Amino acid sequence: MKTIIYILRRLNKEKLPNYLGIAGLATGLACVMFIFLWIHDEASFDRFHKNIDRIFITHAFIAEADSEVPFDGAPPAVAGALKAEYPQVLETARIIPAYSTWLLNYRDKKITPRIGSCDFSMFDIFTFEFVAGPLDTEKTPYQIIINETTAHSLFGETNPLGEILRFDNSYDLMVVGVIKDVPRNSSLIFDGMVTLELLPKIFDSPNYLNTWWNNSFLTAGLLNDPAAFPEIAKGVRNRIQEVIPETNNHLGAYMFQDLYLYKRGNVKNIGIFTLIGILILCTAILNFINLITARSLKQIRENGIRKSLGATRLDVVKFIYSEV
Repeated sequence: MKTIIYILRRLNKEKLPNYLGIAGLATGLACVMFIFLWIHDEASFDRFHKNIDRIFITHAFIAEADSEVPFDGAPPAVAGALKAEYPQVLETARIIPAYSTWLLNYRDKKITPRIGSCDFSMFDIFTFEFVAGPLDTEKTPYQIIINETTAHSLFGETNPLGEILRFDNSYDLMVVGVIKDVPRNSSLIFDGMVTLELLPKIFDSPNYLNTWWNNSFLTAGLLNDPAAFPEIAKGVRNRIQEVIPETNNHLGAYMFQDLYLYKRGNVKNIGIFTLIGILILCTAILNFINLITARSLKQIRENGIRKSLGATRLDVVKFIYSEV
Protein backbone atom coordinates (compact mmCIF):
# COMPACT_ATOMS: atom_id res chain seq x y z
CA MET A 1 0.00 0.00 0.00
CA LYS A 2 2.85 2.36 0.87
CA THR A 3 4.44 1.63 -2.50
CA ILE A 4 1.22 2.50 -4.35
CA ILE A 5 0.88 5.77 -2.43
CA TYR A 6 4.50 6.57 -3.23
CA ILE A 7 3.96 5.87 -6.95
CA LEU A 8 0.94 8.20 -7.06
CA ARG A 9 2.81 10.95 -5.25
CA ARG A 10 5.79 10.55 -7.56
CA LEU A 11 3.57 10.77 -10.64
CA ASN A 12 2.04 14.02 -9.40
CA LYS A 13 5.40 15.42 -8.30
CA GLU A 14 7.15 14.87 -11.64
CA LYS A 15 4.23 14.92 -14.03
CA LEU A 16 5.94 15.83 -17.30
CA PRO A 17 8.72 13.19 -17.42
CA ASN A 18 6.51 10.48 -15.94
CA TYR A 19 3.55 11.08 -18.21
CA LEU A 20 5.82 11.47 -21.25
CA GLY A 21 7.45 8.13 -20.51
CA ILE A 22 4.16 6.31 -19.97
CA ALA A 23 2.41 7.97 -22.93
CA GLY A 24 5.33 7.32 -25.28
CA LEU A 25 5.60 3.65 -24.37
CA ALA A 26 1.82 3.13 -24.48
CA THR A 27 1.53 4.85 -27.87
CA GLY A 28 4.38 2.79 -29.27
CA LEU A 29 2.87 -0.47 -28.03
CA ALA A 30 -0.55 0.49 -29.41
CA CYS A 31 0.92 1.27 -32.85
CA VAL A 32 2.80 -2.03 -32.87
CA MET A 33 -0.38 -3.88 -31.89
CA PHE A 34 -2.38 -2.32 -34.74
CA ILE A 35 0.41 -3.06 -37.21
CA PHE A 36 0.49 -6.68 -36.03
CA LEU A 37 -3.29 -6.98 -36.46
CA TRP A 38 -3.02 -5.54 -39.99
CA ILE A 39 -0.22 -7.97 -40.89
CA HIS A 40 -2.26 -10.86 -39.51
CA ASP A 41 -5.23 -9.76 -41.62
CA GLU A 42 -3.09 -9.53 -44.77
CA ALA A 43 -1.55 -12.95 -44.16
CA SER A 44 -5.01 -14.49 -43.64
CA PHE A 45 -6.25 -13.61 -47.15
CA ASP A 46 -7.89 -16.61 -48.86
CA ARG A 47 -6.90 -18.96 -46.03
CA PHE A 48 -10.53 -19.91 -45.43
CA HIS A 49 -10.47 -22.10 -48.57
CA LYS A 50 -10.08 -25.69 -47.33
CA ASN A 51 -8.20 -26.81 -50.44
CA ILE A 52 -5.99 -23.74 -50.83
CA ASP A 53 -2.81 -25.83 -50.96
CA ARG A 54 -4.20 -27.75 -53.98
CA ILE A 55 -5.66 -24.89 -56.03
CA PHE A 56 -3.68 -23.45 -58.93
CA ILE A 57 -4.31 -20.69 -61.46
CA THR A 58 -3.40 -20.82 -65.16
CA HIS A 59 -2.89 -17.54 -67.01
CA ALA A 60 -1.59 -16.28 -70.35
CA PHE A 61 1.46 -14.28 -71.37
CA ILE A 62 1.05 -12.09 -74.46
CA ALA A 63 4.21 -11.74 -76.53
CA GLU A 64 5.19 -8.27 -77.71
CA ALA A 65 8.20 -6.95 -79.64
CA ASP A 66 10.82 -7.41 -76.95
CA SER A 67 8.83 -8.46 -73.90
CA GLU A 68 5.81 -10.39 -72.69
CA VAL A 69 2.78 -9.09 -70.83
CA PRO A 70 1.16 -11.30 -68.16
CA PHE A 71 -2.63 -11.53 -68.12
CA ASP A 72 -4.73 -12.48 -65.11
CA GLY A 73 -6.75 -14.87 -67.24
CA ALA A 74 -6.36 -17.51 -69.93
CA PRO A 75 -8.36 -18.63 -73.00
CA PRO A 76 -11.59 -20.47 -72.10
CA ALA A 77 -10.51 -23.66 -73.87
CA VAL A 78 -7.63 -24.13 -71.43
CA ALA A 79 -9.80 -25.39 -68.57
CA GLY A 80 -11.20 -28.32 -70.54
CA ALA A 81 -7.76 -29.23 -71.88
CA LEU A 82 -6.26 -29.29 -68.39
CA LYS A 83 -8.91 -31.63 -67.04
CA ALA A 84 -8.75 -33.92 -70.08
CA GLU A 85 -4.97 -34.15 -70.33
CA TYR A 86 -3.86 -34.28 -66.69
CA PRO A 87 -5.33 -36.98 -64.40
CA GLN A 88 -3.89 -35.03 -61.45
CA VAL A 89 -6.41 -32.24 -62.12
CA LEU A 90 -9.64 -33.20 -60.38
CA GLU A 91 -11.67 -30.15 -61.41
CA THR A 92 -11.34 -26.89 -63.32
CA ALA A 93 -13.39 -23.71 -63.46
CA ARG A 94 -13.40 -20.61 -65.64
CA ILE A 95 -14.19 -17.39 -63.81
CA ILE A 96 -15.04 -13.87 -64.96
CA PRO A 97 -14.50 -11.87 -61.74
CA ALA A 98 -17.15 -9.39 -60.59
CA TYR A 99 -15.44 -6.28 -61.90
CA SER A 100 -18.66 -4.25 -62.06
CA THR A 101 -22.26 -4.10 -60.87
CA TRP A 102 -25.28 -5.32 -62.84
CA LEU A 103 -28.99 -4.68 -62.56
CA LEU A 104 -31.08 -7.46 -61.01
CA ASN A 105 -34.88 -7.28 -60.97
CA TYR A 106 -37.33 -9.34 -58.99
CA ARG A 107 -40.90 -8.13 -59.43
CA ASP A 108 -40.82 -4.50 -58.29
CA LYS A 109 -37.42 -4.70 -56.58
CA LYS A 110 -34.22 -3.56 -58.28
CA ILE A 111 -30.65 -3.75 -57.01
CA THR A 112 -27.19 -3.47 -58.56
CA PRO A 113 -24.91 -6.06 -56.92
CA ARG A 114 -21.43 -7.12 -58.03
CA ILE A 115 -22.00 -9.97 -60.45
CA GLY A 116 -19.42 -12.23 -62.07
CA SER A 117 -19.70 -15.34 -64.18
CA CYS A 118 -18.23 -18.80 -63.76
CA ASP A 119 -18.47 -22.53 -64.23
CA PHE A 120 -20.35 -23.60 -61.14
CA SER A 121 -17.58 -26.14 -60.56
CA MET A 122 -15.88 -23.12 -58.96
CA PHE A 123 -17.86 -23.90 -55.82
CA ASP A 124 -16.30 -27.39 -55.74
CA ILE A 125 -12.81 -25.88 -55.89
CA PHE A 126 -13.17 -22.90 -53.57
CA THR A 127 -14.85 -22.86 -50.17
CA PHE A 128 -17.94 -20.66 -50.38
CA GLU A 129 -20.48 -22.05 -47.93
CA PHE A 130 -24.02 -22.66 -49.20
CA VAL A 131 -26.94 -21.79 -46.93
CA ALA A 132 -29.49 -22.94 -49.53
CA GLY A 133 -29.04 -25.23 -52.52
CA PRO A 134 -27.46 -25.72 -54.90
CA LEU A 135 -30.32 -27.06 -56.99
CA ASP A 136 -29.59 -29.64 -59.69
CA THR A 137 -31.40 -28.04 -62.64
CA GLU A 138 -29.68 -29.09 -65.86
CA LYS A 139 -32.80 -28.20 -67.84
CA THR A 140 -32.34 -24.51 -67.00
CA PRO A 141 -29.24 -23.22 -68.83
CA TYR A 142 -29.23 -19.72 -67.35
CA GLN A 143 -28.71 -19.80 -63.60
CA ILE A 144 -27.38 -17.61 -60.82
CA ILE A 145 -25.98 -18.17 -57.34
CA ILE A 146 -26.32 -15.19 -55.00
CA ASN A 147 -25.11 -14.30 -51.52
CA GLU A 148 -27.27 -13.83 -48.43
CA THR A 149 -27.29 -10.02 -48.64
CA THR A 150 -28.54 -10.08 -52.23
CA ALA A 151 -31.12 -12.75 -51.39
CA HIS A 152 -32.44 -10.74 -48.44
CA SER A 153 -32.59 -7.53 -50.50
CA LEU A 154 -34.70 -9.16 -53.21
CA PHE A 155 -36.69 -11.85 -51.41
CA GLY A 156 -36.78 -10.89 -47.75
CA GLU A 157 -37.50 -14.03 -45.73
CA THR A 158 -38.89 -15.93 -48.74
CA ASN A 159 -36.94 -18.95 -49.99
CA PRO A 160 -35.29 -17.74 -53.23
CA LEU A 161 -34.46 -21.17 -54.68
CA GLY A 162 -36.17 -21.69 -58.03
CA GLU A 163 -37.22 -18.05 -58.34
CA ILE A 164 -36.54 -16.16 -61.57
CA LEU A 165 -34.51 -12.95 -61.65
CA ARG A 166 -34.24 -10.51 -64.53
CA PHE A 167 -30.60 -9.83 -65.33
CA ASP A 168 -29.63 -6.54 -67.01
CA ASN A 169 -33.27 -6.12 -68.13
CA SER A 170 -32.56 -8.75 -70.79
CA TYR A 171 -32.18 -12.29 -69.46
CA ASP A 172 -34.10 -14.49 -67.04
CA LEU A 173 -31.99 -16.39 -64.51
CA MET A 174 -33.08 -19.06 -62.05
CA VAL A 175 -31.71 -18.81 -58.51
CA VAL A 176 -30.16 -22.22 -57.83
CA GLY A 177 -28.15 -21.43 -54.71
CA VAL A 178 -27.48 -18.98 -51.88
CA ILE A 179 -24.07 -18.69 -50.24
CA LYS A 180 -22.87 -16.83 -47.19
CA ASP A 181 -21.45 -13.40 -47.93
CA VAL A 182 -17.91 -13.72 -49.23
CA PRO A 183 -15.39 -12.88 -46.47
CA ARG A 184 -13.68 -9.53 -46.76
CA ASN A 185 -10.26 -11.20 -46.82
CA SER A 186 -10.96 -12.95 -50.12
CA SER A 187 -9.27 -12.33 -53.47
CA LEU A 188 -12.55 -13.25 -55.17
CA ILE A 189 -15.22 -10.74 -54.13
CA PHE A 190 -18.73 -11.02 -55.56
CA ASP A 191 -22.41 -10.81 -54.65
CA GLY A 192 -23.52 -13.29 -57.27
CA MET A 193 -22.27 -15.58 -60.03
CA VAL A 194 -24.04 -16.20 -63.32
CA THR A 195 -23.47 -19.45 -65.17
CA LEU A 196 -21.02 -19.10 -68.07
CA GLU A 197 -23.52 -20.50 -70.55
CA LEU A 198 -25.13 -17.05 -70.65
CA LEU A 199 -22.04 -15.39 -72.16
CA PRO A 200 -22.32 -16.76 -75.74
CA LYS A 201 -25.84 -15.34 -75.86
CA ILE A 202 -24.79 -11.96 -74.45
CA PHE A 203 -21.93 -11.62 -76.94
CA ASP A 204 -23.79 -13.36 -79.78
CA SER A 205 -20.86 -15.74 -80.27
CA PRO A 206 -21.60 -19.50 -80.21
CA ASN A 207 -17.89 -20.37 -79.82
CA TYR A 208 -17.22 -17.81 -77.10
CA LEU A 209 -16.39 -20.52 -74.54
CA ASN A 210 -14.26 -22.64 -76.88
CA THR A 211 -11.68 -20.20 -78.23
CA TRP A 212 -7.92 -20.21 -77.59
CA TRP A 213 -7.65 -16.44 -78.06
CA ASN A 214 -9.73 -14.66 -75.42
CA ASN A 215 -7.67 -14.28 -72.22
CA SER A 216 -10.51 -12.99 -70.02
CA PHE A 217 -11.05 -16.14 -67.96
CA LEU A 218 -9.41 -16.65 -64.58
CA THR A 219 -8.78 -20.39 -64.85
CA ALA A 220 -8.62 -22.36 -61.61
CA GLY A 221 -7.78 -26.01 -61.13
CA LEU A 222 -7.92 -28.43 -58.20
CA LEU A 223 -5.06 -30.92 -57.84
CA ASN A 224 -5.24 -34.34 -56.23
CA ASP A 225 -1.78 -33.66 -54.77
CA PRO A 226 0.15 -30.36 -54.48
CA ALA A 227 3.28 -32.22 -55.62
CA ALA A 228 1.78 -32.50 -59.11
CA PHE A 229 1.92 -28.74 -59.68
CA PRO A 230 5.48 -28.42 -61.12
CA GLU A 231 4.71 -30.97 -63.84
CA ILE A 232 1.51 -29.17 -64.84
CA ALA A 233 3.12 -25.71 -64.75
CA LYS A 234 5.83 -26.97 -67.11
CA GLY A 235 3.44 -28.89 -69.36
CA VAL A 236 0.97 -26.07 -70.04
CA ARG A 237 3.55 -23.53 -71.17
CA ASN A 238 3.28 -24.19 -74.92
CA ARG A 239 -0.32 -25.45 -74.95
CA ILE A 240 -1.61 -22.43 -76.91
CA GLN A 241 1.08 -22.85 -79.57
CA GLU A 242 0.08 -26.48 -80.04
CA VAL A 243 -3.29 -25.21 -81.25
CA ILE A 244 -2.16 -21.92 -82.85
CA PRO A 245 1.43 -22.46 -84.10
CA GLU A 246 1.78 -18.92 -85.42
CA THR A 247 1.36 -17.29 -82.01
CA ASN A 248 4.10 -16.54 -79.49
CA ASN A 249 1.64 -16.39 -76.61
CA HIS A 250 2.13 -18.99 -73.89
CA LEU A 251 0.70 -20.07 -70.55
CA GLY A 252 1.99 -19.93 -67.00
CA ALA A 253 0.67 -21.24 -63.69
CA TYR A 254 0.99 -20.45 -60.00
CA MET A 255 -0.52 -21.71 -56.77
CA PHE A 256 -3.59 -19.77 -55.67
CA GLN A 257 -2.20 -19.31 -52.16
CA ASP A 258 0.48 -17.06 -53.71
CA LEU A 259 -2.01 -14.78 -55.48
CA TYR A 260 -2.68 -12.10 -52.89
CA LEU A 261 0.71 -11.82 -51.20
CA TYR A 262 3.15 -12.54 -54.01
CA LYS A 263 1.48 -12.11 -57.40
CA ARG A 264 -0.15 -8.84 -56.31
CA GLY A 265 2.92 -7.66 -54.42
CA ASN A 266 1.28 -7.28 -51.01
CA VAL A 267 4.11 -9.16 -49.30
CA LYS A 268 6.24 -6.02 -49.84
CA ASN A 269 3.76 -4.00 -47.79
CA ILE A 270 4.00 -6.56 -44.99
CA GLY A 271 7.78 -6.24 -44.99
CA ILE A 272 7.61 -2.44 -44.92
CA PHE A 273 5.10 -2.30 -42.07
CA THR A 274 7.00 -4.95 -40.11
CA LEU A 275 10.10 -2.74 -40.29
CA ILE A 276 8.04 0.32 -39.28
CA GLY A 277 6.62 -1.60 -36.31
CA ILE A 278 10.09 -2.64 -35.14
CA LEU A 279 11.36 0.94 -35.42
CA ILE A 280 8.37 2.33 -33.49
CA LEU A 281 8.78 -0.27 -30.74
CA CYS A 282 12.53 0.33 -30.44
CA THR A 283 12.02 4.10 -30.37
CA ALA A 284 9.36 3.85 -27.65
CA ILE A 285 11.51 1.54 -25.51
CA LEU A 286 14.65 3.65 -25.91
CA ASN A 287 12.72 6.81 -25.06
CA PHE A 288 11.35 5.17 -21.92
CA ILE A 289 14.81 3.89 -20.93
CA ASN A 290 16.31 7.36 -21.39
CA LEU A 291 13.73 8.89 -19.07
CA ILE A 292 14.37 6.20 -16.46
CA THR A 293 18.14 6.59 -16.77
CA ALA A 294 17.87 10.36 -16.30
CA ARG A 295 16.36 9.72 -12.86
CA SER A 296 18.78 6.96 -11.86
CA LEU A 297 21.29 9.19 -9.98
CA LYS A 298 18.50 10.79 -7.99
CA GLN A 299 17.07 7.34 -7.27
CA ILE A 300 20.43 6.07 -5.98
CA ARG A 301 20.63 8.99 -3.54
CA GLU A 302 17.05 8.42 -2.37
CA ASN A 303 17.67 4.70 -1.85
CA GLY A 304 20.67 5.52 0.33
CA ILE A 305 18.46 7.72 2.51
CA ARG A 306 15.82 4.96 2.76
CA LYS A 307 18.41 2.43 3.93
CA SER A 308 19.69 4.85 6.58
CA LEU A 309 16.12 5.23 7.82
CA GLY A 310 15.74 1.47 8.22
CA ALA A 311 14.25 0.33 4.87
CA THR A 312 14.80 -3.36 4.11
CA ARG A 313 16.26 -4.74 0.88
CA LEU A 314 12.75 -5.79 -0.23
CA ASP A 315 11.43 -2.26 0.33
CA VAL A 316 14.22 -0.79 -1.78
CA VAL A 317 13.53 -3.29 -4.58
CA LYS A 318 9.82 -2.35 -4.55
CA PHE A 319 10.63 1.33 -4.88
CA ILE A 320 13.10 0.66 -7.70
CA TYR A 321 10.46 -1.23 -9.69
CA SER A 322 7.86 1.39 -8.90
CA GLU A 323 10.05 3.87 -10.78
CA VAL A 324 9.91 1.65 -13.85
